[in-house]
Amino acid sequence: MPKNLTVKNIFEKAEIDHISNISLARLSARQSSSKSLDILPLDFRVENHPLDREQRKSIYDPARFNLTVAGAGSGKTTTILGKILYLLQSGFASPPEILVLSFTHDSATELRERFLREYYQTFSEQILLGKSPPPNITIETFHSLALKLLRSLWPDFSVVADKTYPVDDPSSDSDDKTTLTSIIREFLDLHELESEIVMQITSKFSLEEYRKLFLTVLEQYQRELSELLAKHQTTFSGLIKMAIRYLRSGQIKTRYRYIIVDEYQDLSALRQEFLRLLIESSQANLFAVGDDWQAIYGFSGSRVDFTLNFRRFWGDFSLHRISKTYRFGPTLARLSSSFIMQDRAQIRKQIQSQKEDSSEPAVEICGDSERLDLEVLTHYIESLPRDSSILLLGRFQVDQFRLLHCTQFNLTSNDVEFRPRPDLKIRFLTVHQSKGLEADYVILLNNRDAKLGFPAHVKDPPLKTELIKIAEELSLDQVSVNEERRLFYVALTRAKKQVVLLTVDGKESSFIKELRRKFRQDFTTFYLSHFEKYINLE
Repeated sequence: MPKNLTVKNIFEKAEIDHISNISLARLSARQSSSKSLDILPLDFRVENHPLDREQRKSIYDPARFNLTVAGAGSGKTTTILGKILYLLQSGFASPPEILVLSFTHDSATELRERFLREYYQTFSEQILLGKSPPPNITIETFHSLALKLLRSLWPDFSVVADKTYPVDDPSSDSDDKTTLTSIIREFLDLHELESEIVMQITSKFSLEEYRKLFLTVLEQYQRELSELLAKHQTTFSGLIKMAIRYLRSGQIKTRYRYIIVDEYQDLSALRQEFLRLLIESSQANLFAVGDDWQAIYGFSGSRVDFTLNFRRFWGDFSLHRISKTYRFGPTLARLSSSFIMQDRAQIRKQIQSQKEDSSEPAVEICGDSERLDLEVLTHYIESLPRDSSILLLGRFQVDQFRLLHCTQFNLTSNDVEFRPRPDLKIRFLTVHQSKGLEADYVILLNNRDAKLGFPAHVKDPPLKTELIKIAEELSLDQVSVNEERRLFYVALTRAKKQVVLLTVDGKESSFIKELRRKFRQDFTTFYLSHFEKYINLE
């Protein structure tokens, strides 16, 4: 390589070469996309793994709007990486024309790191020859993209902390003014309300007190945002709203040809509108990947109906299902699928396992008390193979303190030390926190029929209940009545080898009773008198 030819120069030269050839490449790609899928390359690999036929069909589909529903453990991220690489290899898009949106900073970082590793491996020869452009695709969260777009207008645009208000306590029925203000501000954070909608909302309140407070809080909320905007600032919760405002006005324009959305089932109305405007701005194509069975963020405004009624929002589209799971065996695949499909609104999928079953993949430990359950659990954990990974899951964060019944456990943040077996990798997480993760063994701690059990029976304050009802009537939101079922499905499908459910005799939750009644062939209950024999099984 000549001394004056730096990596930066290679990338700059490659970008020029690539752009000059992009039109011919796109024409060739469009022609090839009409070919039968059977003659497209079967050896297309991502992270050294061949893609299965369902993944290839999804990736190669040239439809402008594509919804790919991917089951738990089916290689969703692999499919997303495959789509990006296919767009680049085929010439459909150059790197700056691809936008990937994820929901959390961690997931966006993981996607970015995995893409870069794969990019440099796939295009290593072209990079050395100066024939490949830099991998500067945009991988962001919705909020970080909003900030980036706002900084295209004002380079000094910044984010200030949201005002803090008391968080709803599930165990409290408080209805004081501070709590009511918090509920209204939370509602305003989730919606971009035009004046006509505000009038409709206020006309539907059952109490004059609620109507007046709503208008007072709204006025204060809007004044705060306006004052911040004058200083080129906004709150974190205001970022997407500000980006929407300037996309609508045409002051922000984008050049993305392909927009890829991870975890599409978690879109809120605000994110959906942001996405719609991004697509409209550059007439982009949409590749949405998600799983309606794992839509568990309704409490923060997510709406599974954007997935279930995809056609209503985008028009004609291609639907693909990725049904092979590489995480767990056929018994857990059958049990979890049958359980979630009791909700007939979900998209039908037949999950097919690519692994062999482990011994007793789904079991219940049922004792006379929670303390006894945990004592037996310690024997179970001691019997696990060396260096096993274990997720201890709770419906609420407070469930971790149940472990304090046993002196063998030591809690340090989310990490759990089991003193007799320091080789084990154990974490406690809420089920919400566990989404996207997996472990050899999953133990669900609290399956009682109780207010803070699983399913939970937490009653919202009257004002929140009323706002939810009004939002649904005005099609601002959709009430998700089966979210607890989807949350339980997420818990079941974190396990690679075995999921263990702890219950107390006579206090079992409705989900446990349903598993016993409907899925006995795939689900085994061990009462304490039988469990000694069970833990000695190889």
